Amino acid sequence: MIPTLLSSWKARWADRDERISAIDEIVSGNFSVFDPDEKTVDNRSVNFIQVGIYDTADSASMLPTVRVIPGSISARDSANEMEKIGVNYMEASDWEILINQSMQELVGFGFTCWTVMPHDDKNMPITYKRDPRHVYPEPDWQPGRDVHRALMARNMYASQLPPTWQVLIRDVHGKPRTTDIIDHNTQVTIVEMWTPHYMAVYALSENRGAQGLGPYS
Repeated sequence: MIPTLLSSWKARWADRDERISAIDEIVSGNFSVFDPDEKTVDNRSVNFIQVGIYDTADSASMLPTVRVIPGSISARDSANEMEKIGVNYMEASDWEILINQSMQELVGFGFTCWTVMPHDDKNMPITYKRDPRHVYPEPDWQPGRDVHRALMARNMYASQLPPTWQVLIRDVHGKPRTTDIIDHNTQVTIVEMWTPHYMAVYALSENRGAQGLGPYS
Protein backbone atom coordinates (compact mmCIF):
# COMPACT_ATOMS: atom_id res chain seq x y z
CA MET A 1 0.00 0.00 0.00
CA ILE A 2 2.65 2.55 1.06
CA PRO A 3 4.91 2.10 -2.02
CA THR A 4 1.89 2.51 -4.33
CA LEU A 5 0.63 5.52 -2.39
CA LEU A 6 4.04 7.19 -2.48
CA SER A 7 4.41 6.62 -6.23
CA SER A 8 0.99 8.09 -7.01
CA TRP A 9 1.44 11.12 -4.76
CA LYS A 10 4.92 11.82 -6.13
CA ALA A 11 3.53 11.64 -9.68
CA ARG A 12 0.96 14.28 -8.71
CA TRP A 13 3.79 16.64 -7.74
CA ALA A 14 6.21 15.80 -10.58
CA ASP A 15 5.99 19.29 -12.13
CA ARG A 16 6.68 20.94 -8.78
CA ASP A 17 9.68 18.67 -8.18
CA GLU A 18 11.07 19.59 -11.60
CA ARG A 19 10.78 23.32 -10.84
CA ILE A 20 12.40 22.87 -7.43
CA SER A 21 15.26 20.93 -9.01
CA ALA A 22 15.86 23.77 -11.48
CA ILE A 23 15.94 26.36 -8.67
CA ASP A 24 18.34 24.15 -6.72
CA GLU A 25 20.72 24.01 -9.68
CA ILE A 26 20.59 27.77 -10.20
CA VAL A 27 21.18 28.62 -6.54
CA SER A 28 24.16 26.24 -6.48
CA GLY A 29 25.64 28.11 -9.45
CA ASN A 30 24.83 25.65 -12.23
CA PHE A 31 23.46 27.88 -14.99
CA SER A 32 23.50 25.11 -17.58
CA VAL A 33 19.76 24.62 -16.93
CA PHE A 34 19.26 27.78 -19.00
CA ASP A 35 21.03 26.36 -22.02
CA PRO A 36 18.83 24.05 -24.13
CA ASP A 37 21.64 23.47 -26.65
CA GLU A 38 24.03 22.11 -24.01
CA LYS A 39 26.58 24.81 -24.75
CA THR A 40 29.00 25.99 -22.10
CA VAL A 41 27.57 28.81 -20.01
CA ASP A 42 30.12 31.03 -18.28
CA ASN A 43 29.24 32.38 -14.86
CA ARG A 44 30.54 35.95 -15.08
CA SER A 45 28.08 37.78 -12.86
CA VAL A 46 26.52 37.65 -9.43
CA ASN A 47 23.91 34.96 -8.96
CA PHE A 48 21.06 37.46 -8.77
CA ILE A 49 18.46 34.74 -8.26
CA GLN A 50 20.27 33.44 -5.20
CA VAL A 51 20.86 36.95 -3.84
CA GLY A 52 17.24 37.85 -4.51
CA ILE A 53 15.99 34.83 -2.59
CA TYR A 54 18.21 35.58 0.41
CA ASP A 55 17.46 39.32 0.46
CA THR A 56 13.70 38.88 0.05
CA ALA A 57 13.58 36.23 2.76
CA ASP A 58 15.65 38.40 5.09
CA SER A 59 13.32 41.38 4.56
CA ALA A 60 10.17 39.31 5.03
CA SER A 61 11.37 37.35 8.06
CA MET A 62 9.64 38.79 11.09
CA LEU A 63 9.13 37.05 14.40
CA PRO A 64 5.46 36.99 15.37
CA THR A 65 4.38 38.79 18.52
CA VAL A 66 2.78 36.61 21.17
CA ARG A 67 -0.22 38.32 22.73
CA VAL A 68 -2.93 36.74 24.86
CA ILE A 69 -5.96 38.97 25.46
CA PRO A 70 -7.36 38.33 28.95
CA GLY A 71 -11.08 37.82 29.21
CA SER A 72 -11.22 39.81 32.43
CA ILE A 73 -9.04 41.90 34.73
CA SER A 74 -8.49 38.92 37.03
CA ALA A 75 -7.18 36.88 34.09
CA ARG A 76 -4.26 39.20 33.32
CA ASP A 77 -1.72 37.14 35.27
CA SER A 78 -2.79 33.97 33.46
CA ALA A 79 -2.54 35.76 30.10
CA ASN A 80 0.99 36.94 30.94
CA GLU A 81 2.03 33.41 31.85
CA MET A 82 0.58 32.05 28.62
CA GLU A 83 2.55 34.66 26.66
CA LYS A 84 5.76 33.62 28.42
CA ILE A 85 5.06 29.97 27.59
CA GLY A 86 4.53 30.85 23.92
CA VAL A 87 7.79 32.82 23.80
CA ASN A 88 9.66 29.91 25.44
CA TYR A 89 8.27 27.52 22.80
CA MET A 90 9.50 29.85 20.05
CA GLU A 91 12.96 30.21 21.58
CA ALA A 92 13.28 26.44 22.06
CA SER A 93 12.54 25.94 18.35
CA ASP A 94 14.96 28.70 17.20
CA TRP A 95 12.16 30.50 15.41
CA GLU A 96 14.42 33.30 14.15
CA ILE A 97 16.39 30.79 12.05
CA LEU A 98 13.28 28.72 11.35
CA ILE A 99 11.36 31.62 9.85
CA ASN A 100 14.27 32.91 7.77
CA GLN A 101 14.93 29.50 6.23
CA SER A 102 11.20 28.96 5.66
CA MET A 103 10.91 32.31 3.87
CA GLN A 104 13.79 31.34 1.57
CA GLU A 105 11.86 28.22 0.61
CA LEU A 106 8.63 30.16 0.08
CA VAL A 107 10.44 32.61 -2.22
CA GLY A 108 12.39 29.95 -4.11
CA PHE A 109 10.01 26.98 -4.10
CA GLY A 110 6.64 28.50 -3.23
CA PHE A 111 6.28 25.89 -0.50
CA THR A 112 7.56 25.22 3.00
CA CYS A 113 6.65 22.74 5.71
CA TRP A 114 6.74 22.59 9.49
CA THR A 115 5.96 19.75 11.86
CA VAL A 116 5.40 20.02 15.60
CA MET A 117 6.48 17.10 17.77
CA PRO A 118 6.84 16.66 21.53
CA HIS A 119 10.41 16.74 22.83
CA ASP A 120 10.85 14.33 25.74
CA ASP A 121 13.95 15.99 27.22
CA LYS A 122 12.63 19.55 26.99
CA ASN A 123 9.07 18.48 27.89
CA MET A 124 7.55 20.84 25.35
CA PRO A 125 6.45 20.86 21.70
CA ILE A 126 9.20 21.69 19.22
CA THR A 127 8.64 23.06 15.72
CA TYR A 128 10.79 21.47 13.02
CA LYS A 129 11.29 22.74 9.48
CA ARG A 130 11.08 19.92 6.97
CA ASP A 131 12.68 19.85 3.54
CA PRO A 132 9.85 20.75 1.11
CA ARG A 133 11.55 18.72 -1.63
CA HIS A 134 10.59 15.60 0.30
CA VAL A 135 7.01 16.56 1.22
CA TYR A 136 4.01 15.38 -0.78
CA PRO A 137 0.59 16.68 0.32
CA GLU A 138 -2.56 14.72 -0.46
CA PRO A 139 -3.38 14.86 -4.20
CA ASP A 140 -6.55 16.97 -3.82
CA TRP A 141 -4.83 19.65 -1.73
CA GLN A 142 -4.99 23.24 -3.01
CA PRO A 143 -2.77 26.19 -1.96
CA GLY A 144 -4.29 28.18 0.88
CA ARG A 145 -6.05 25.16 2.37
CA ASP A 146 -5.05 23.05 5.36
CA VAL A 147 -3.08 19.88 4.64
CA HIS A 148 -4.90 16.95 6.24
CA ARG A 149 -2.64 14.18 4.96
CA ALA A 150 0.93 14.22 3.70
CA LEU A 151 3.77 11.86 2.90
CA MET A 152 7.39 12.73 3.62
CA ALA A 153 10.02 10.61 1.92
CA ARG A 154 13.80 10.73 2.01
CA ASN A 155 16.51 8.27 0.96
CA MET A 156 19.04 7.16 3.55
CA TYR A 157 21.62 4.44 4.04
CA ALA A 158 20.87 1.79 6.65
CA SER A 159 23.93 2.89 8.60
CA GLN A 160 22.33 6.33 9.10
CA LEU A 161 19.25 4.89 10.81
CA PRO A 162 18.91 4.66 14.59
CA PRO A 163 19.95 1.21 15.89
CA THR A 164 16.38 0.43 16.98
CA TRP A 165 15.15 1.07 13.43
CA GLN A 166 17.86 -1.18 11.98
CA VAL A 167 16.63 -4.00 14.20
CA LEU A 168 13.04 -3.45 13.09
CA ILE A 169 14.07 -3.60 9.44
CA ARG A 170 15.76 -6.95 10.10
CA ASP A 171 12.57 -8.29 11.67
CA VAL A 172 10.37 -10.37 9.41
CA HIS A 173 6.70 -10.49 10.42
CA GLY A 174 7.75 -9.48 13.92
CA LYS A 175 10.19 -12.38 14.36
CA PRO A 176 13.89 -11.45 14.54
CA ARG A 177 16.22 -13.42 12.30
CA THR A 178 19.75 -13.26 13.66
CA THR A 179 21.16 -14.45 10.33
CA ASP A 180 19.42 -11.66 8.44
CA ILE A 181 22.05 -8.96 8.89
CA ILE A 182 21.27 -5.77 7.02
CA ASP A 183 24.02 -4.30 4.85
CA HIS A 184 24.87 -0.81 6.10
CA ASN A 185 25.26 0.32 2.49
CA THR A 186 21.68 -0.66 1.72
CA GLN A 187 19.65 2.35 0.66
CA VAL A 188 16.20 2.63 2.18
CA THR A 189 13.45 5.19 1.72
CA ILE A 190 12.04 6.46 5.00
CA VAL A 191 8.40 7.40 4.52
CA GLU A 192 6.38 9.30 7.11
CA MET A 193 2.60 9.21 6.83
CA TRP A 194 1.00 12.23 8.53
CA THR A 195 -2.73 12.46 9.25
CA PRO A 196 -4.76 14.55 11.74
CA HIS A 197 -4.80 11.55 14.10
CA TYR A 198 -1.41 9.84 13.83
CA MET A 199 2.01 9.73 12.23
CA ALA A 200 3.49 6.42 11.08
CA VAL A 201 6.99 5.70 9.79
CA TYR A 202 7.90 3.09 7.17
CA ALA A 203 11.16 1.93 5.62
CA LEU A 204 11.03 0.91 1.97
CA SER A 205 13.67 -1.10 0.16
CA GLU A 206 13.69 -3.05 -3.08
CA ASN A 207 14.09 -6.47 -1.51
CA ARG A 208 12.05 -5.93 1.65
CA GLY A 209 9.03 -3.92 0.59
CA ALA A 210 7.49 -1.78 3.31
CA GLN A 211 8.49 -2.29 6.94
CA GLY A 212 6.59 -0.33 9.57
CA LEU A 213 8.78 1.40 12.14
CA GLY A 214 5.96 2.42 14.47
CA PRO A 215 2.88 4.63 14.65
CA TYR A 216 2.86 7.81 16.71
CA SER A 217 -0.42 9.32 17.88
